[in-house]
Amino acid sequence: MNLSARALFNDVVKSINIYSLEEKKALAFLILEKTLLINKNQILTAASIPFPSEVEIENLNLILGRINASEPIQYIFEEADFFGKKYFVNPSVLIPRQETEELVWKIVNETETNKTVRILDLCTGSGCIAISLAHSLPNSICKGIDISNEALAIATKNALNQNVSVQFFQQDVFKSFNEQIKGNKYDILVSNPPYVTESEKTMMHTNVLSYEPHLALFVSNETPLIFYEAILKKAKSLLQKGGRLYFEINESFGQTLKTLMSKEGFSDIEISKDIHGKDRIARATWEQDII
Repeated sequence: MNLSARALFNDVVKSINIYSLEEKKALAFLILEKTLLINKNQILTAASIPFPSEVEIENLNLILGRINASEPIQYIFEEADFFGKKYFVNPSVLIPRQETEELVWKIVNETETNKTVRILDLCTGSGCIAISLAHSLPNSICKGIDISNEALAIATKNALNQNVSVQFFQQDVFKSFNEQIKGNKYDILVSNPPYVTESEKTMMHTNVLSYEPHLALFVSNETPLIFYEAILKKAKSLLQKGGRLYFEINESFGQTLKTLMSKEGFSDIEISKDIHGKDRIARATWEQDII
């Protein structure tokens, strides 16, 4: 018995009870591709396909139930797209986002590809920043650190899956680093640290609050820049003279962070907006001799 791929697609769209219509359609395309190997062209041309088996229907309904419980599709299929690559993800790490791709693009566009550059990614999570830079800057030597051993296991898996050389270490940005980290001087430091304040939780979707790791997301209202302050102090002894520091930032604290970076002795400070027009990337240079 056969049916129309378009009809099945429409049924899946109708079965999703949350999200906008366009988001429902995007999810339905992905769900059918992953569960029944039905591609977008088959759906758009209303191709005739075999009727799903009972097991396939049961699996499809299970996934729709998880979607309707606000579980992110990336965690359901344990896969997220970032910078043209597929990354393994689970609730131990944040789902990579477009804003972070913009951060990577900025670093790549401001770095000479034919030069050897040492890069340290702090709060690396899934490793998507360090791994993307290793891909895009083939002469780079990349390391990543994170406090979470679970996150580091995922980052290591992603680097192996993509056949790039990135070393990952368990380190706390609020404590002294080991010699494997502080024994080197870097041309680039980059970090997408926790920066969402507790008061901003009310503006966040359930799929983020209920499933993504709070350790990687939130800071207190009283100390919203606590990670930036710690990293800035360490950056002064980690960066080569002329080395650059890049942050992904909370849109509400761009100018405050700019002032802080200046007080800490950094120069050439720039706050860049993301595709939505929000302050999202901070960049600065360390021009002093290593301390």
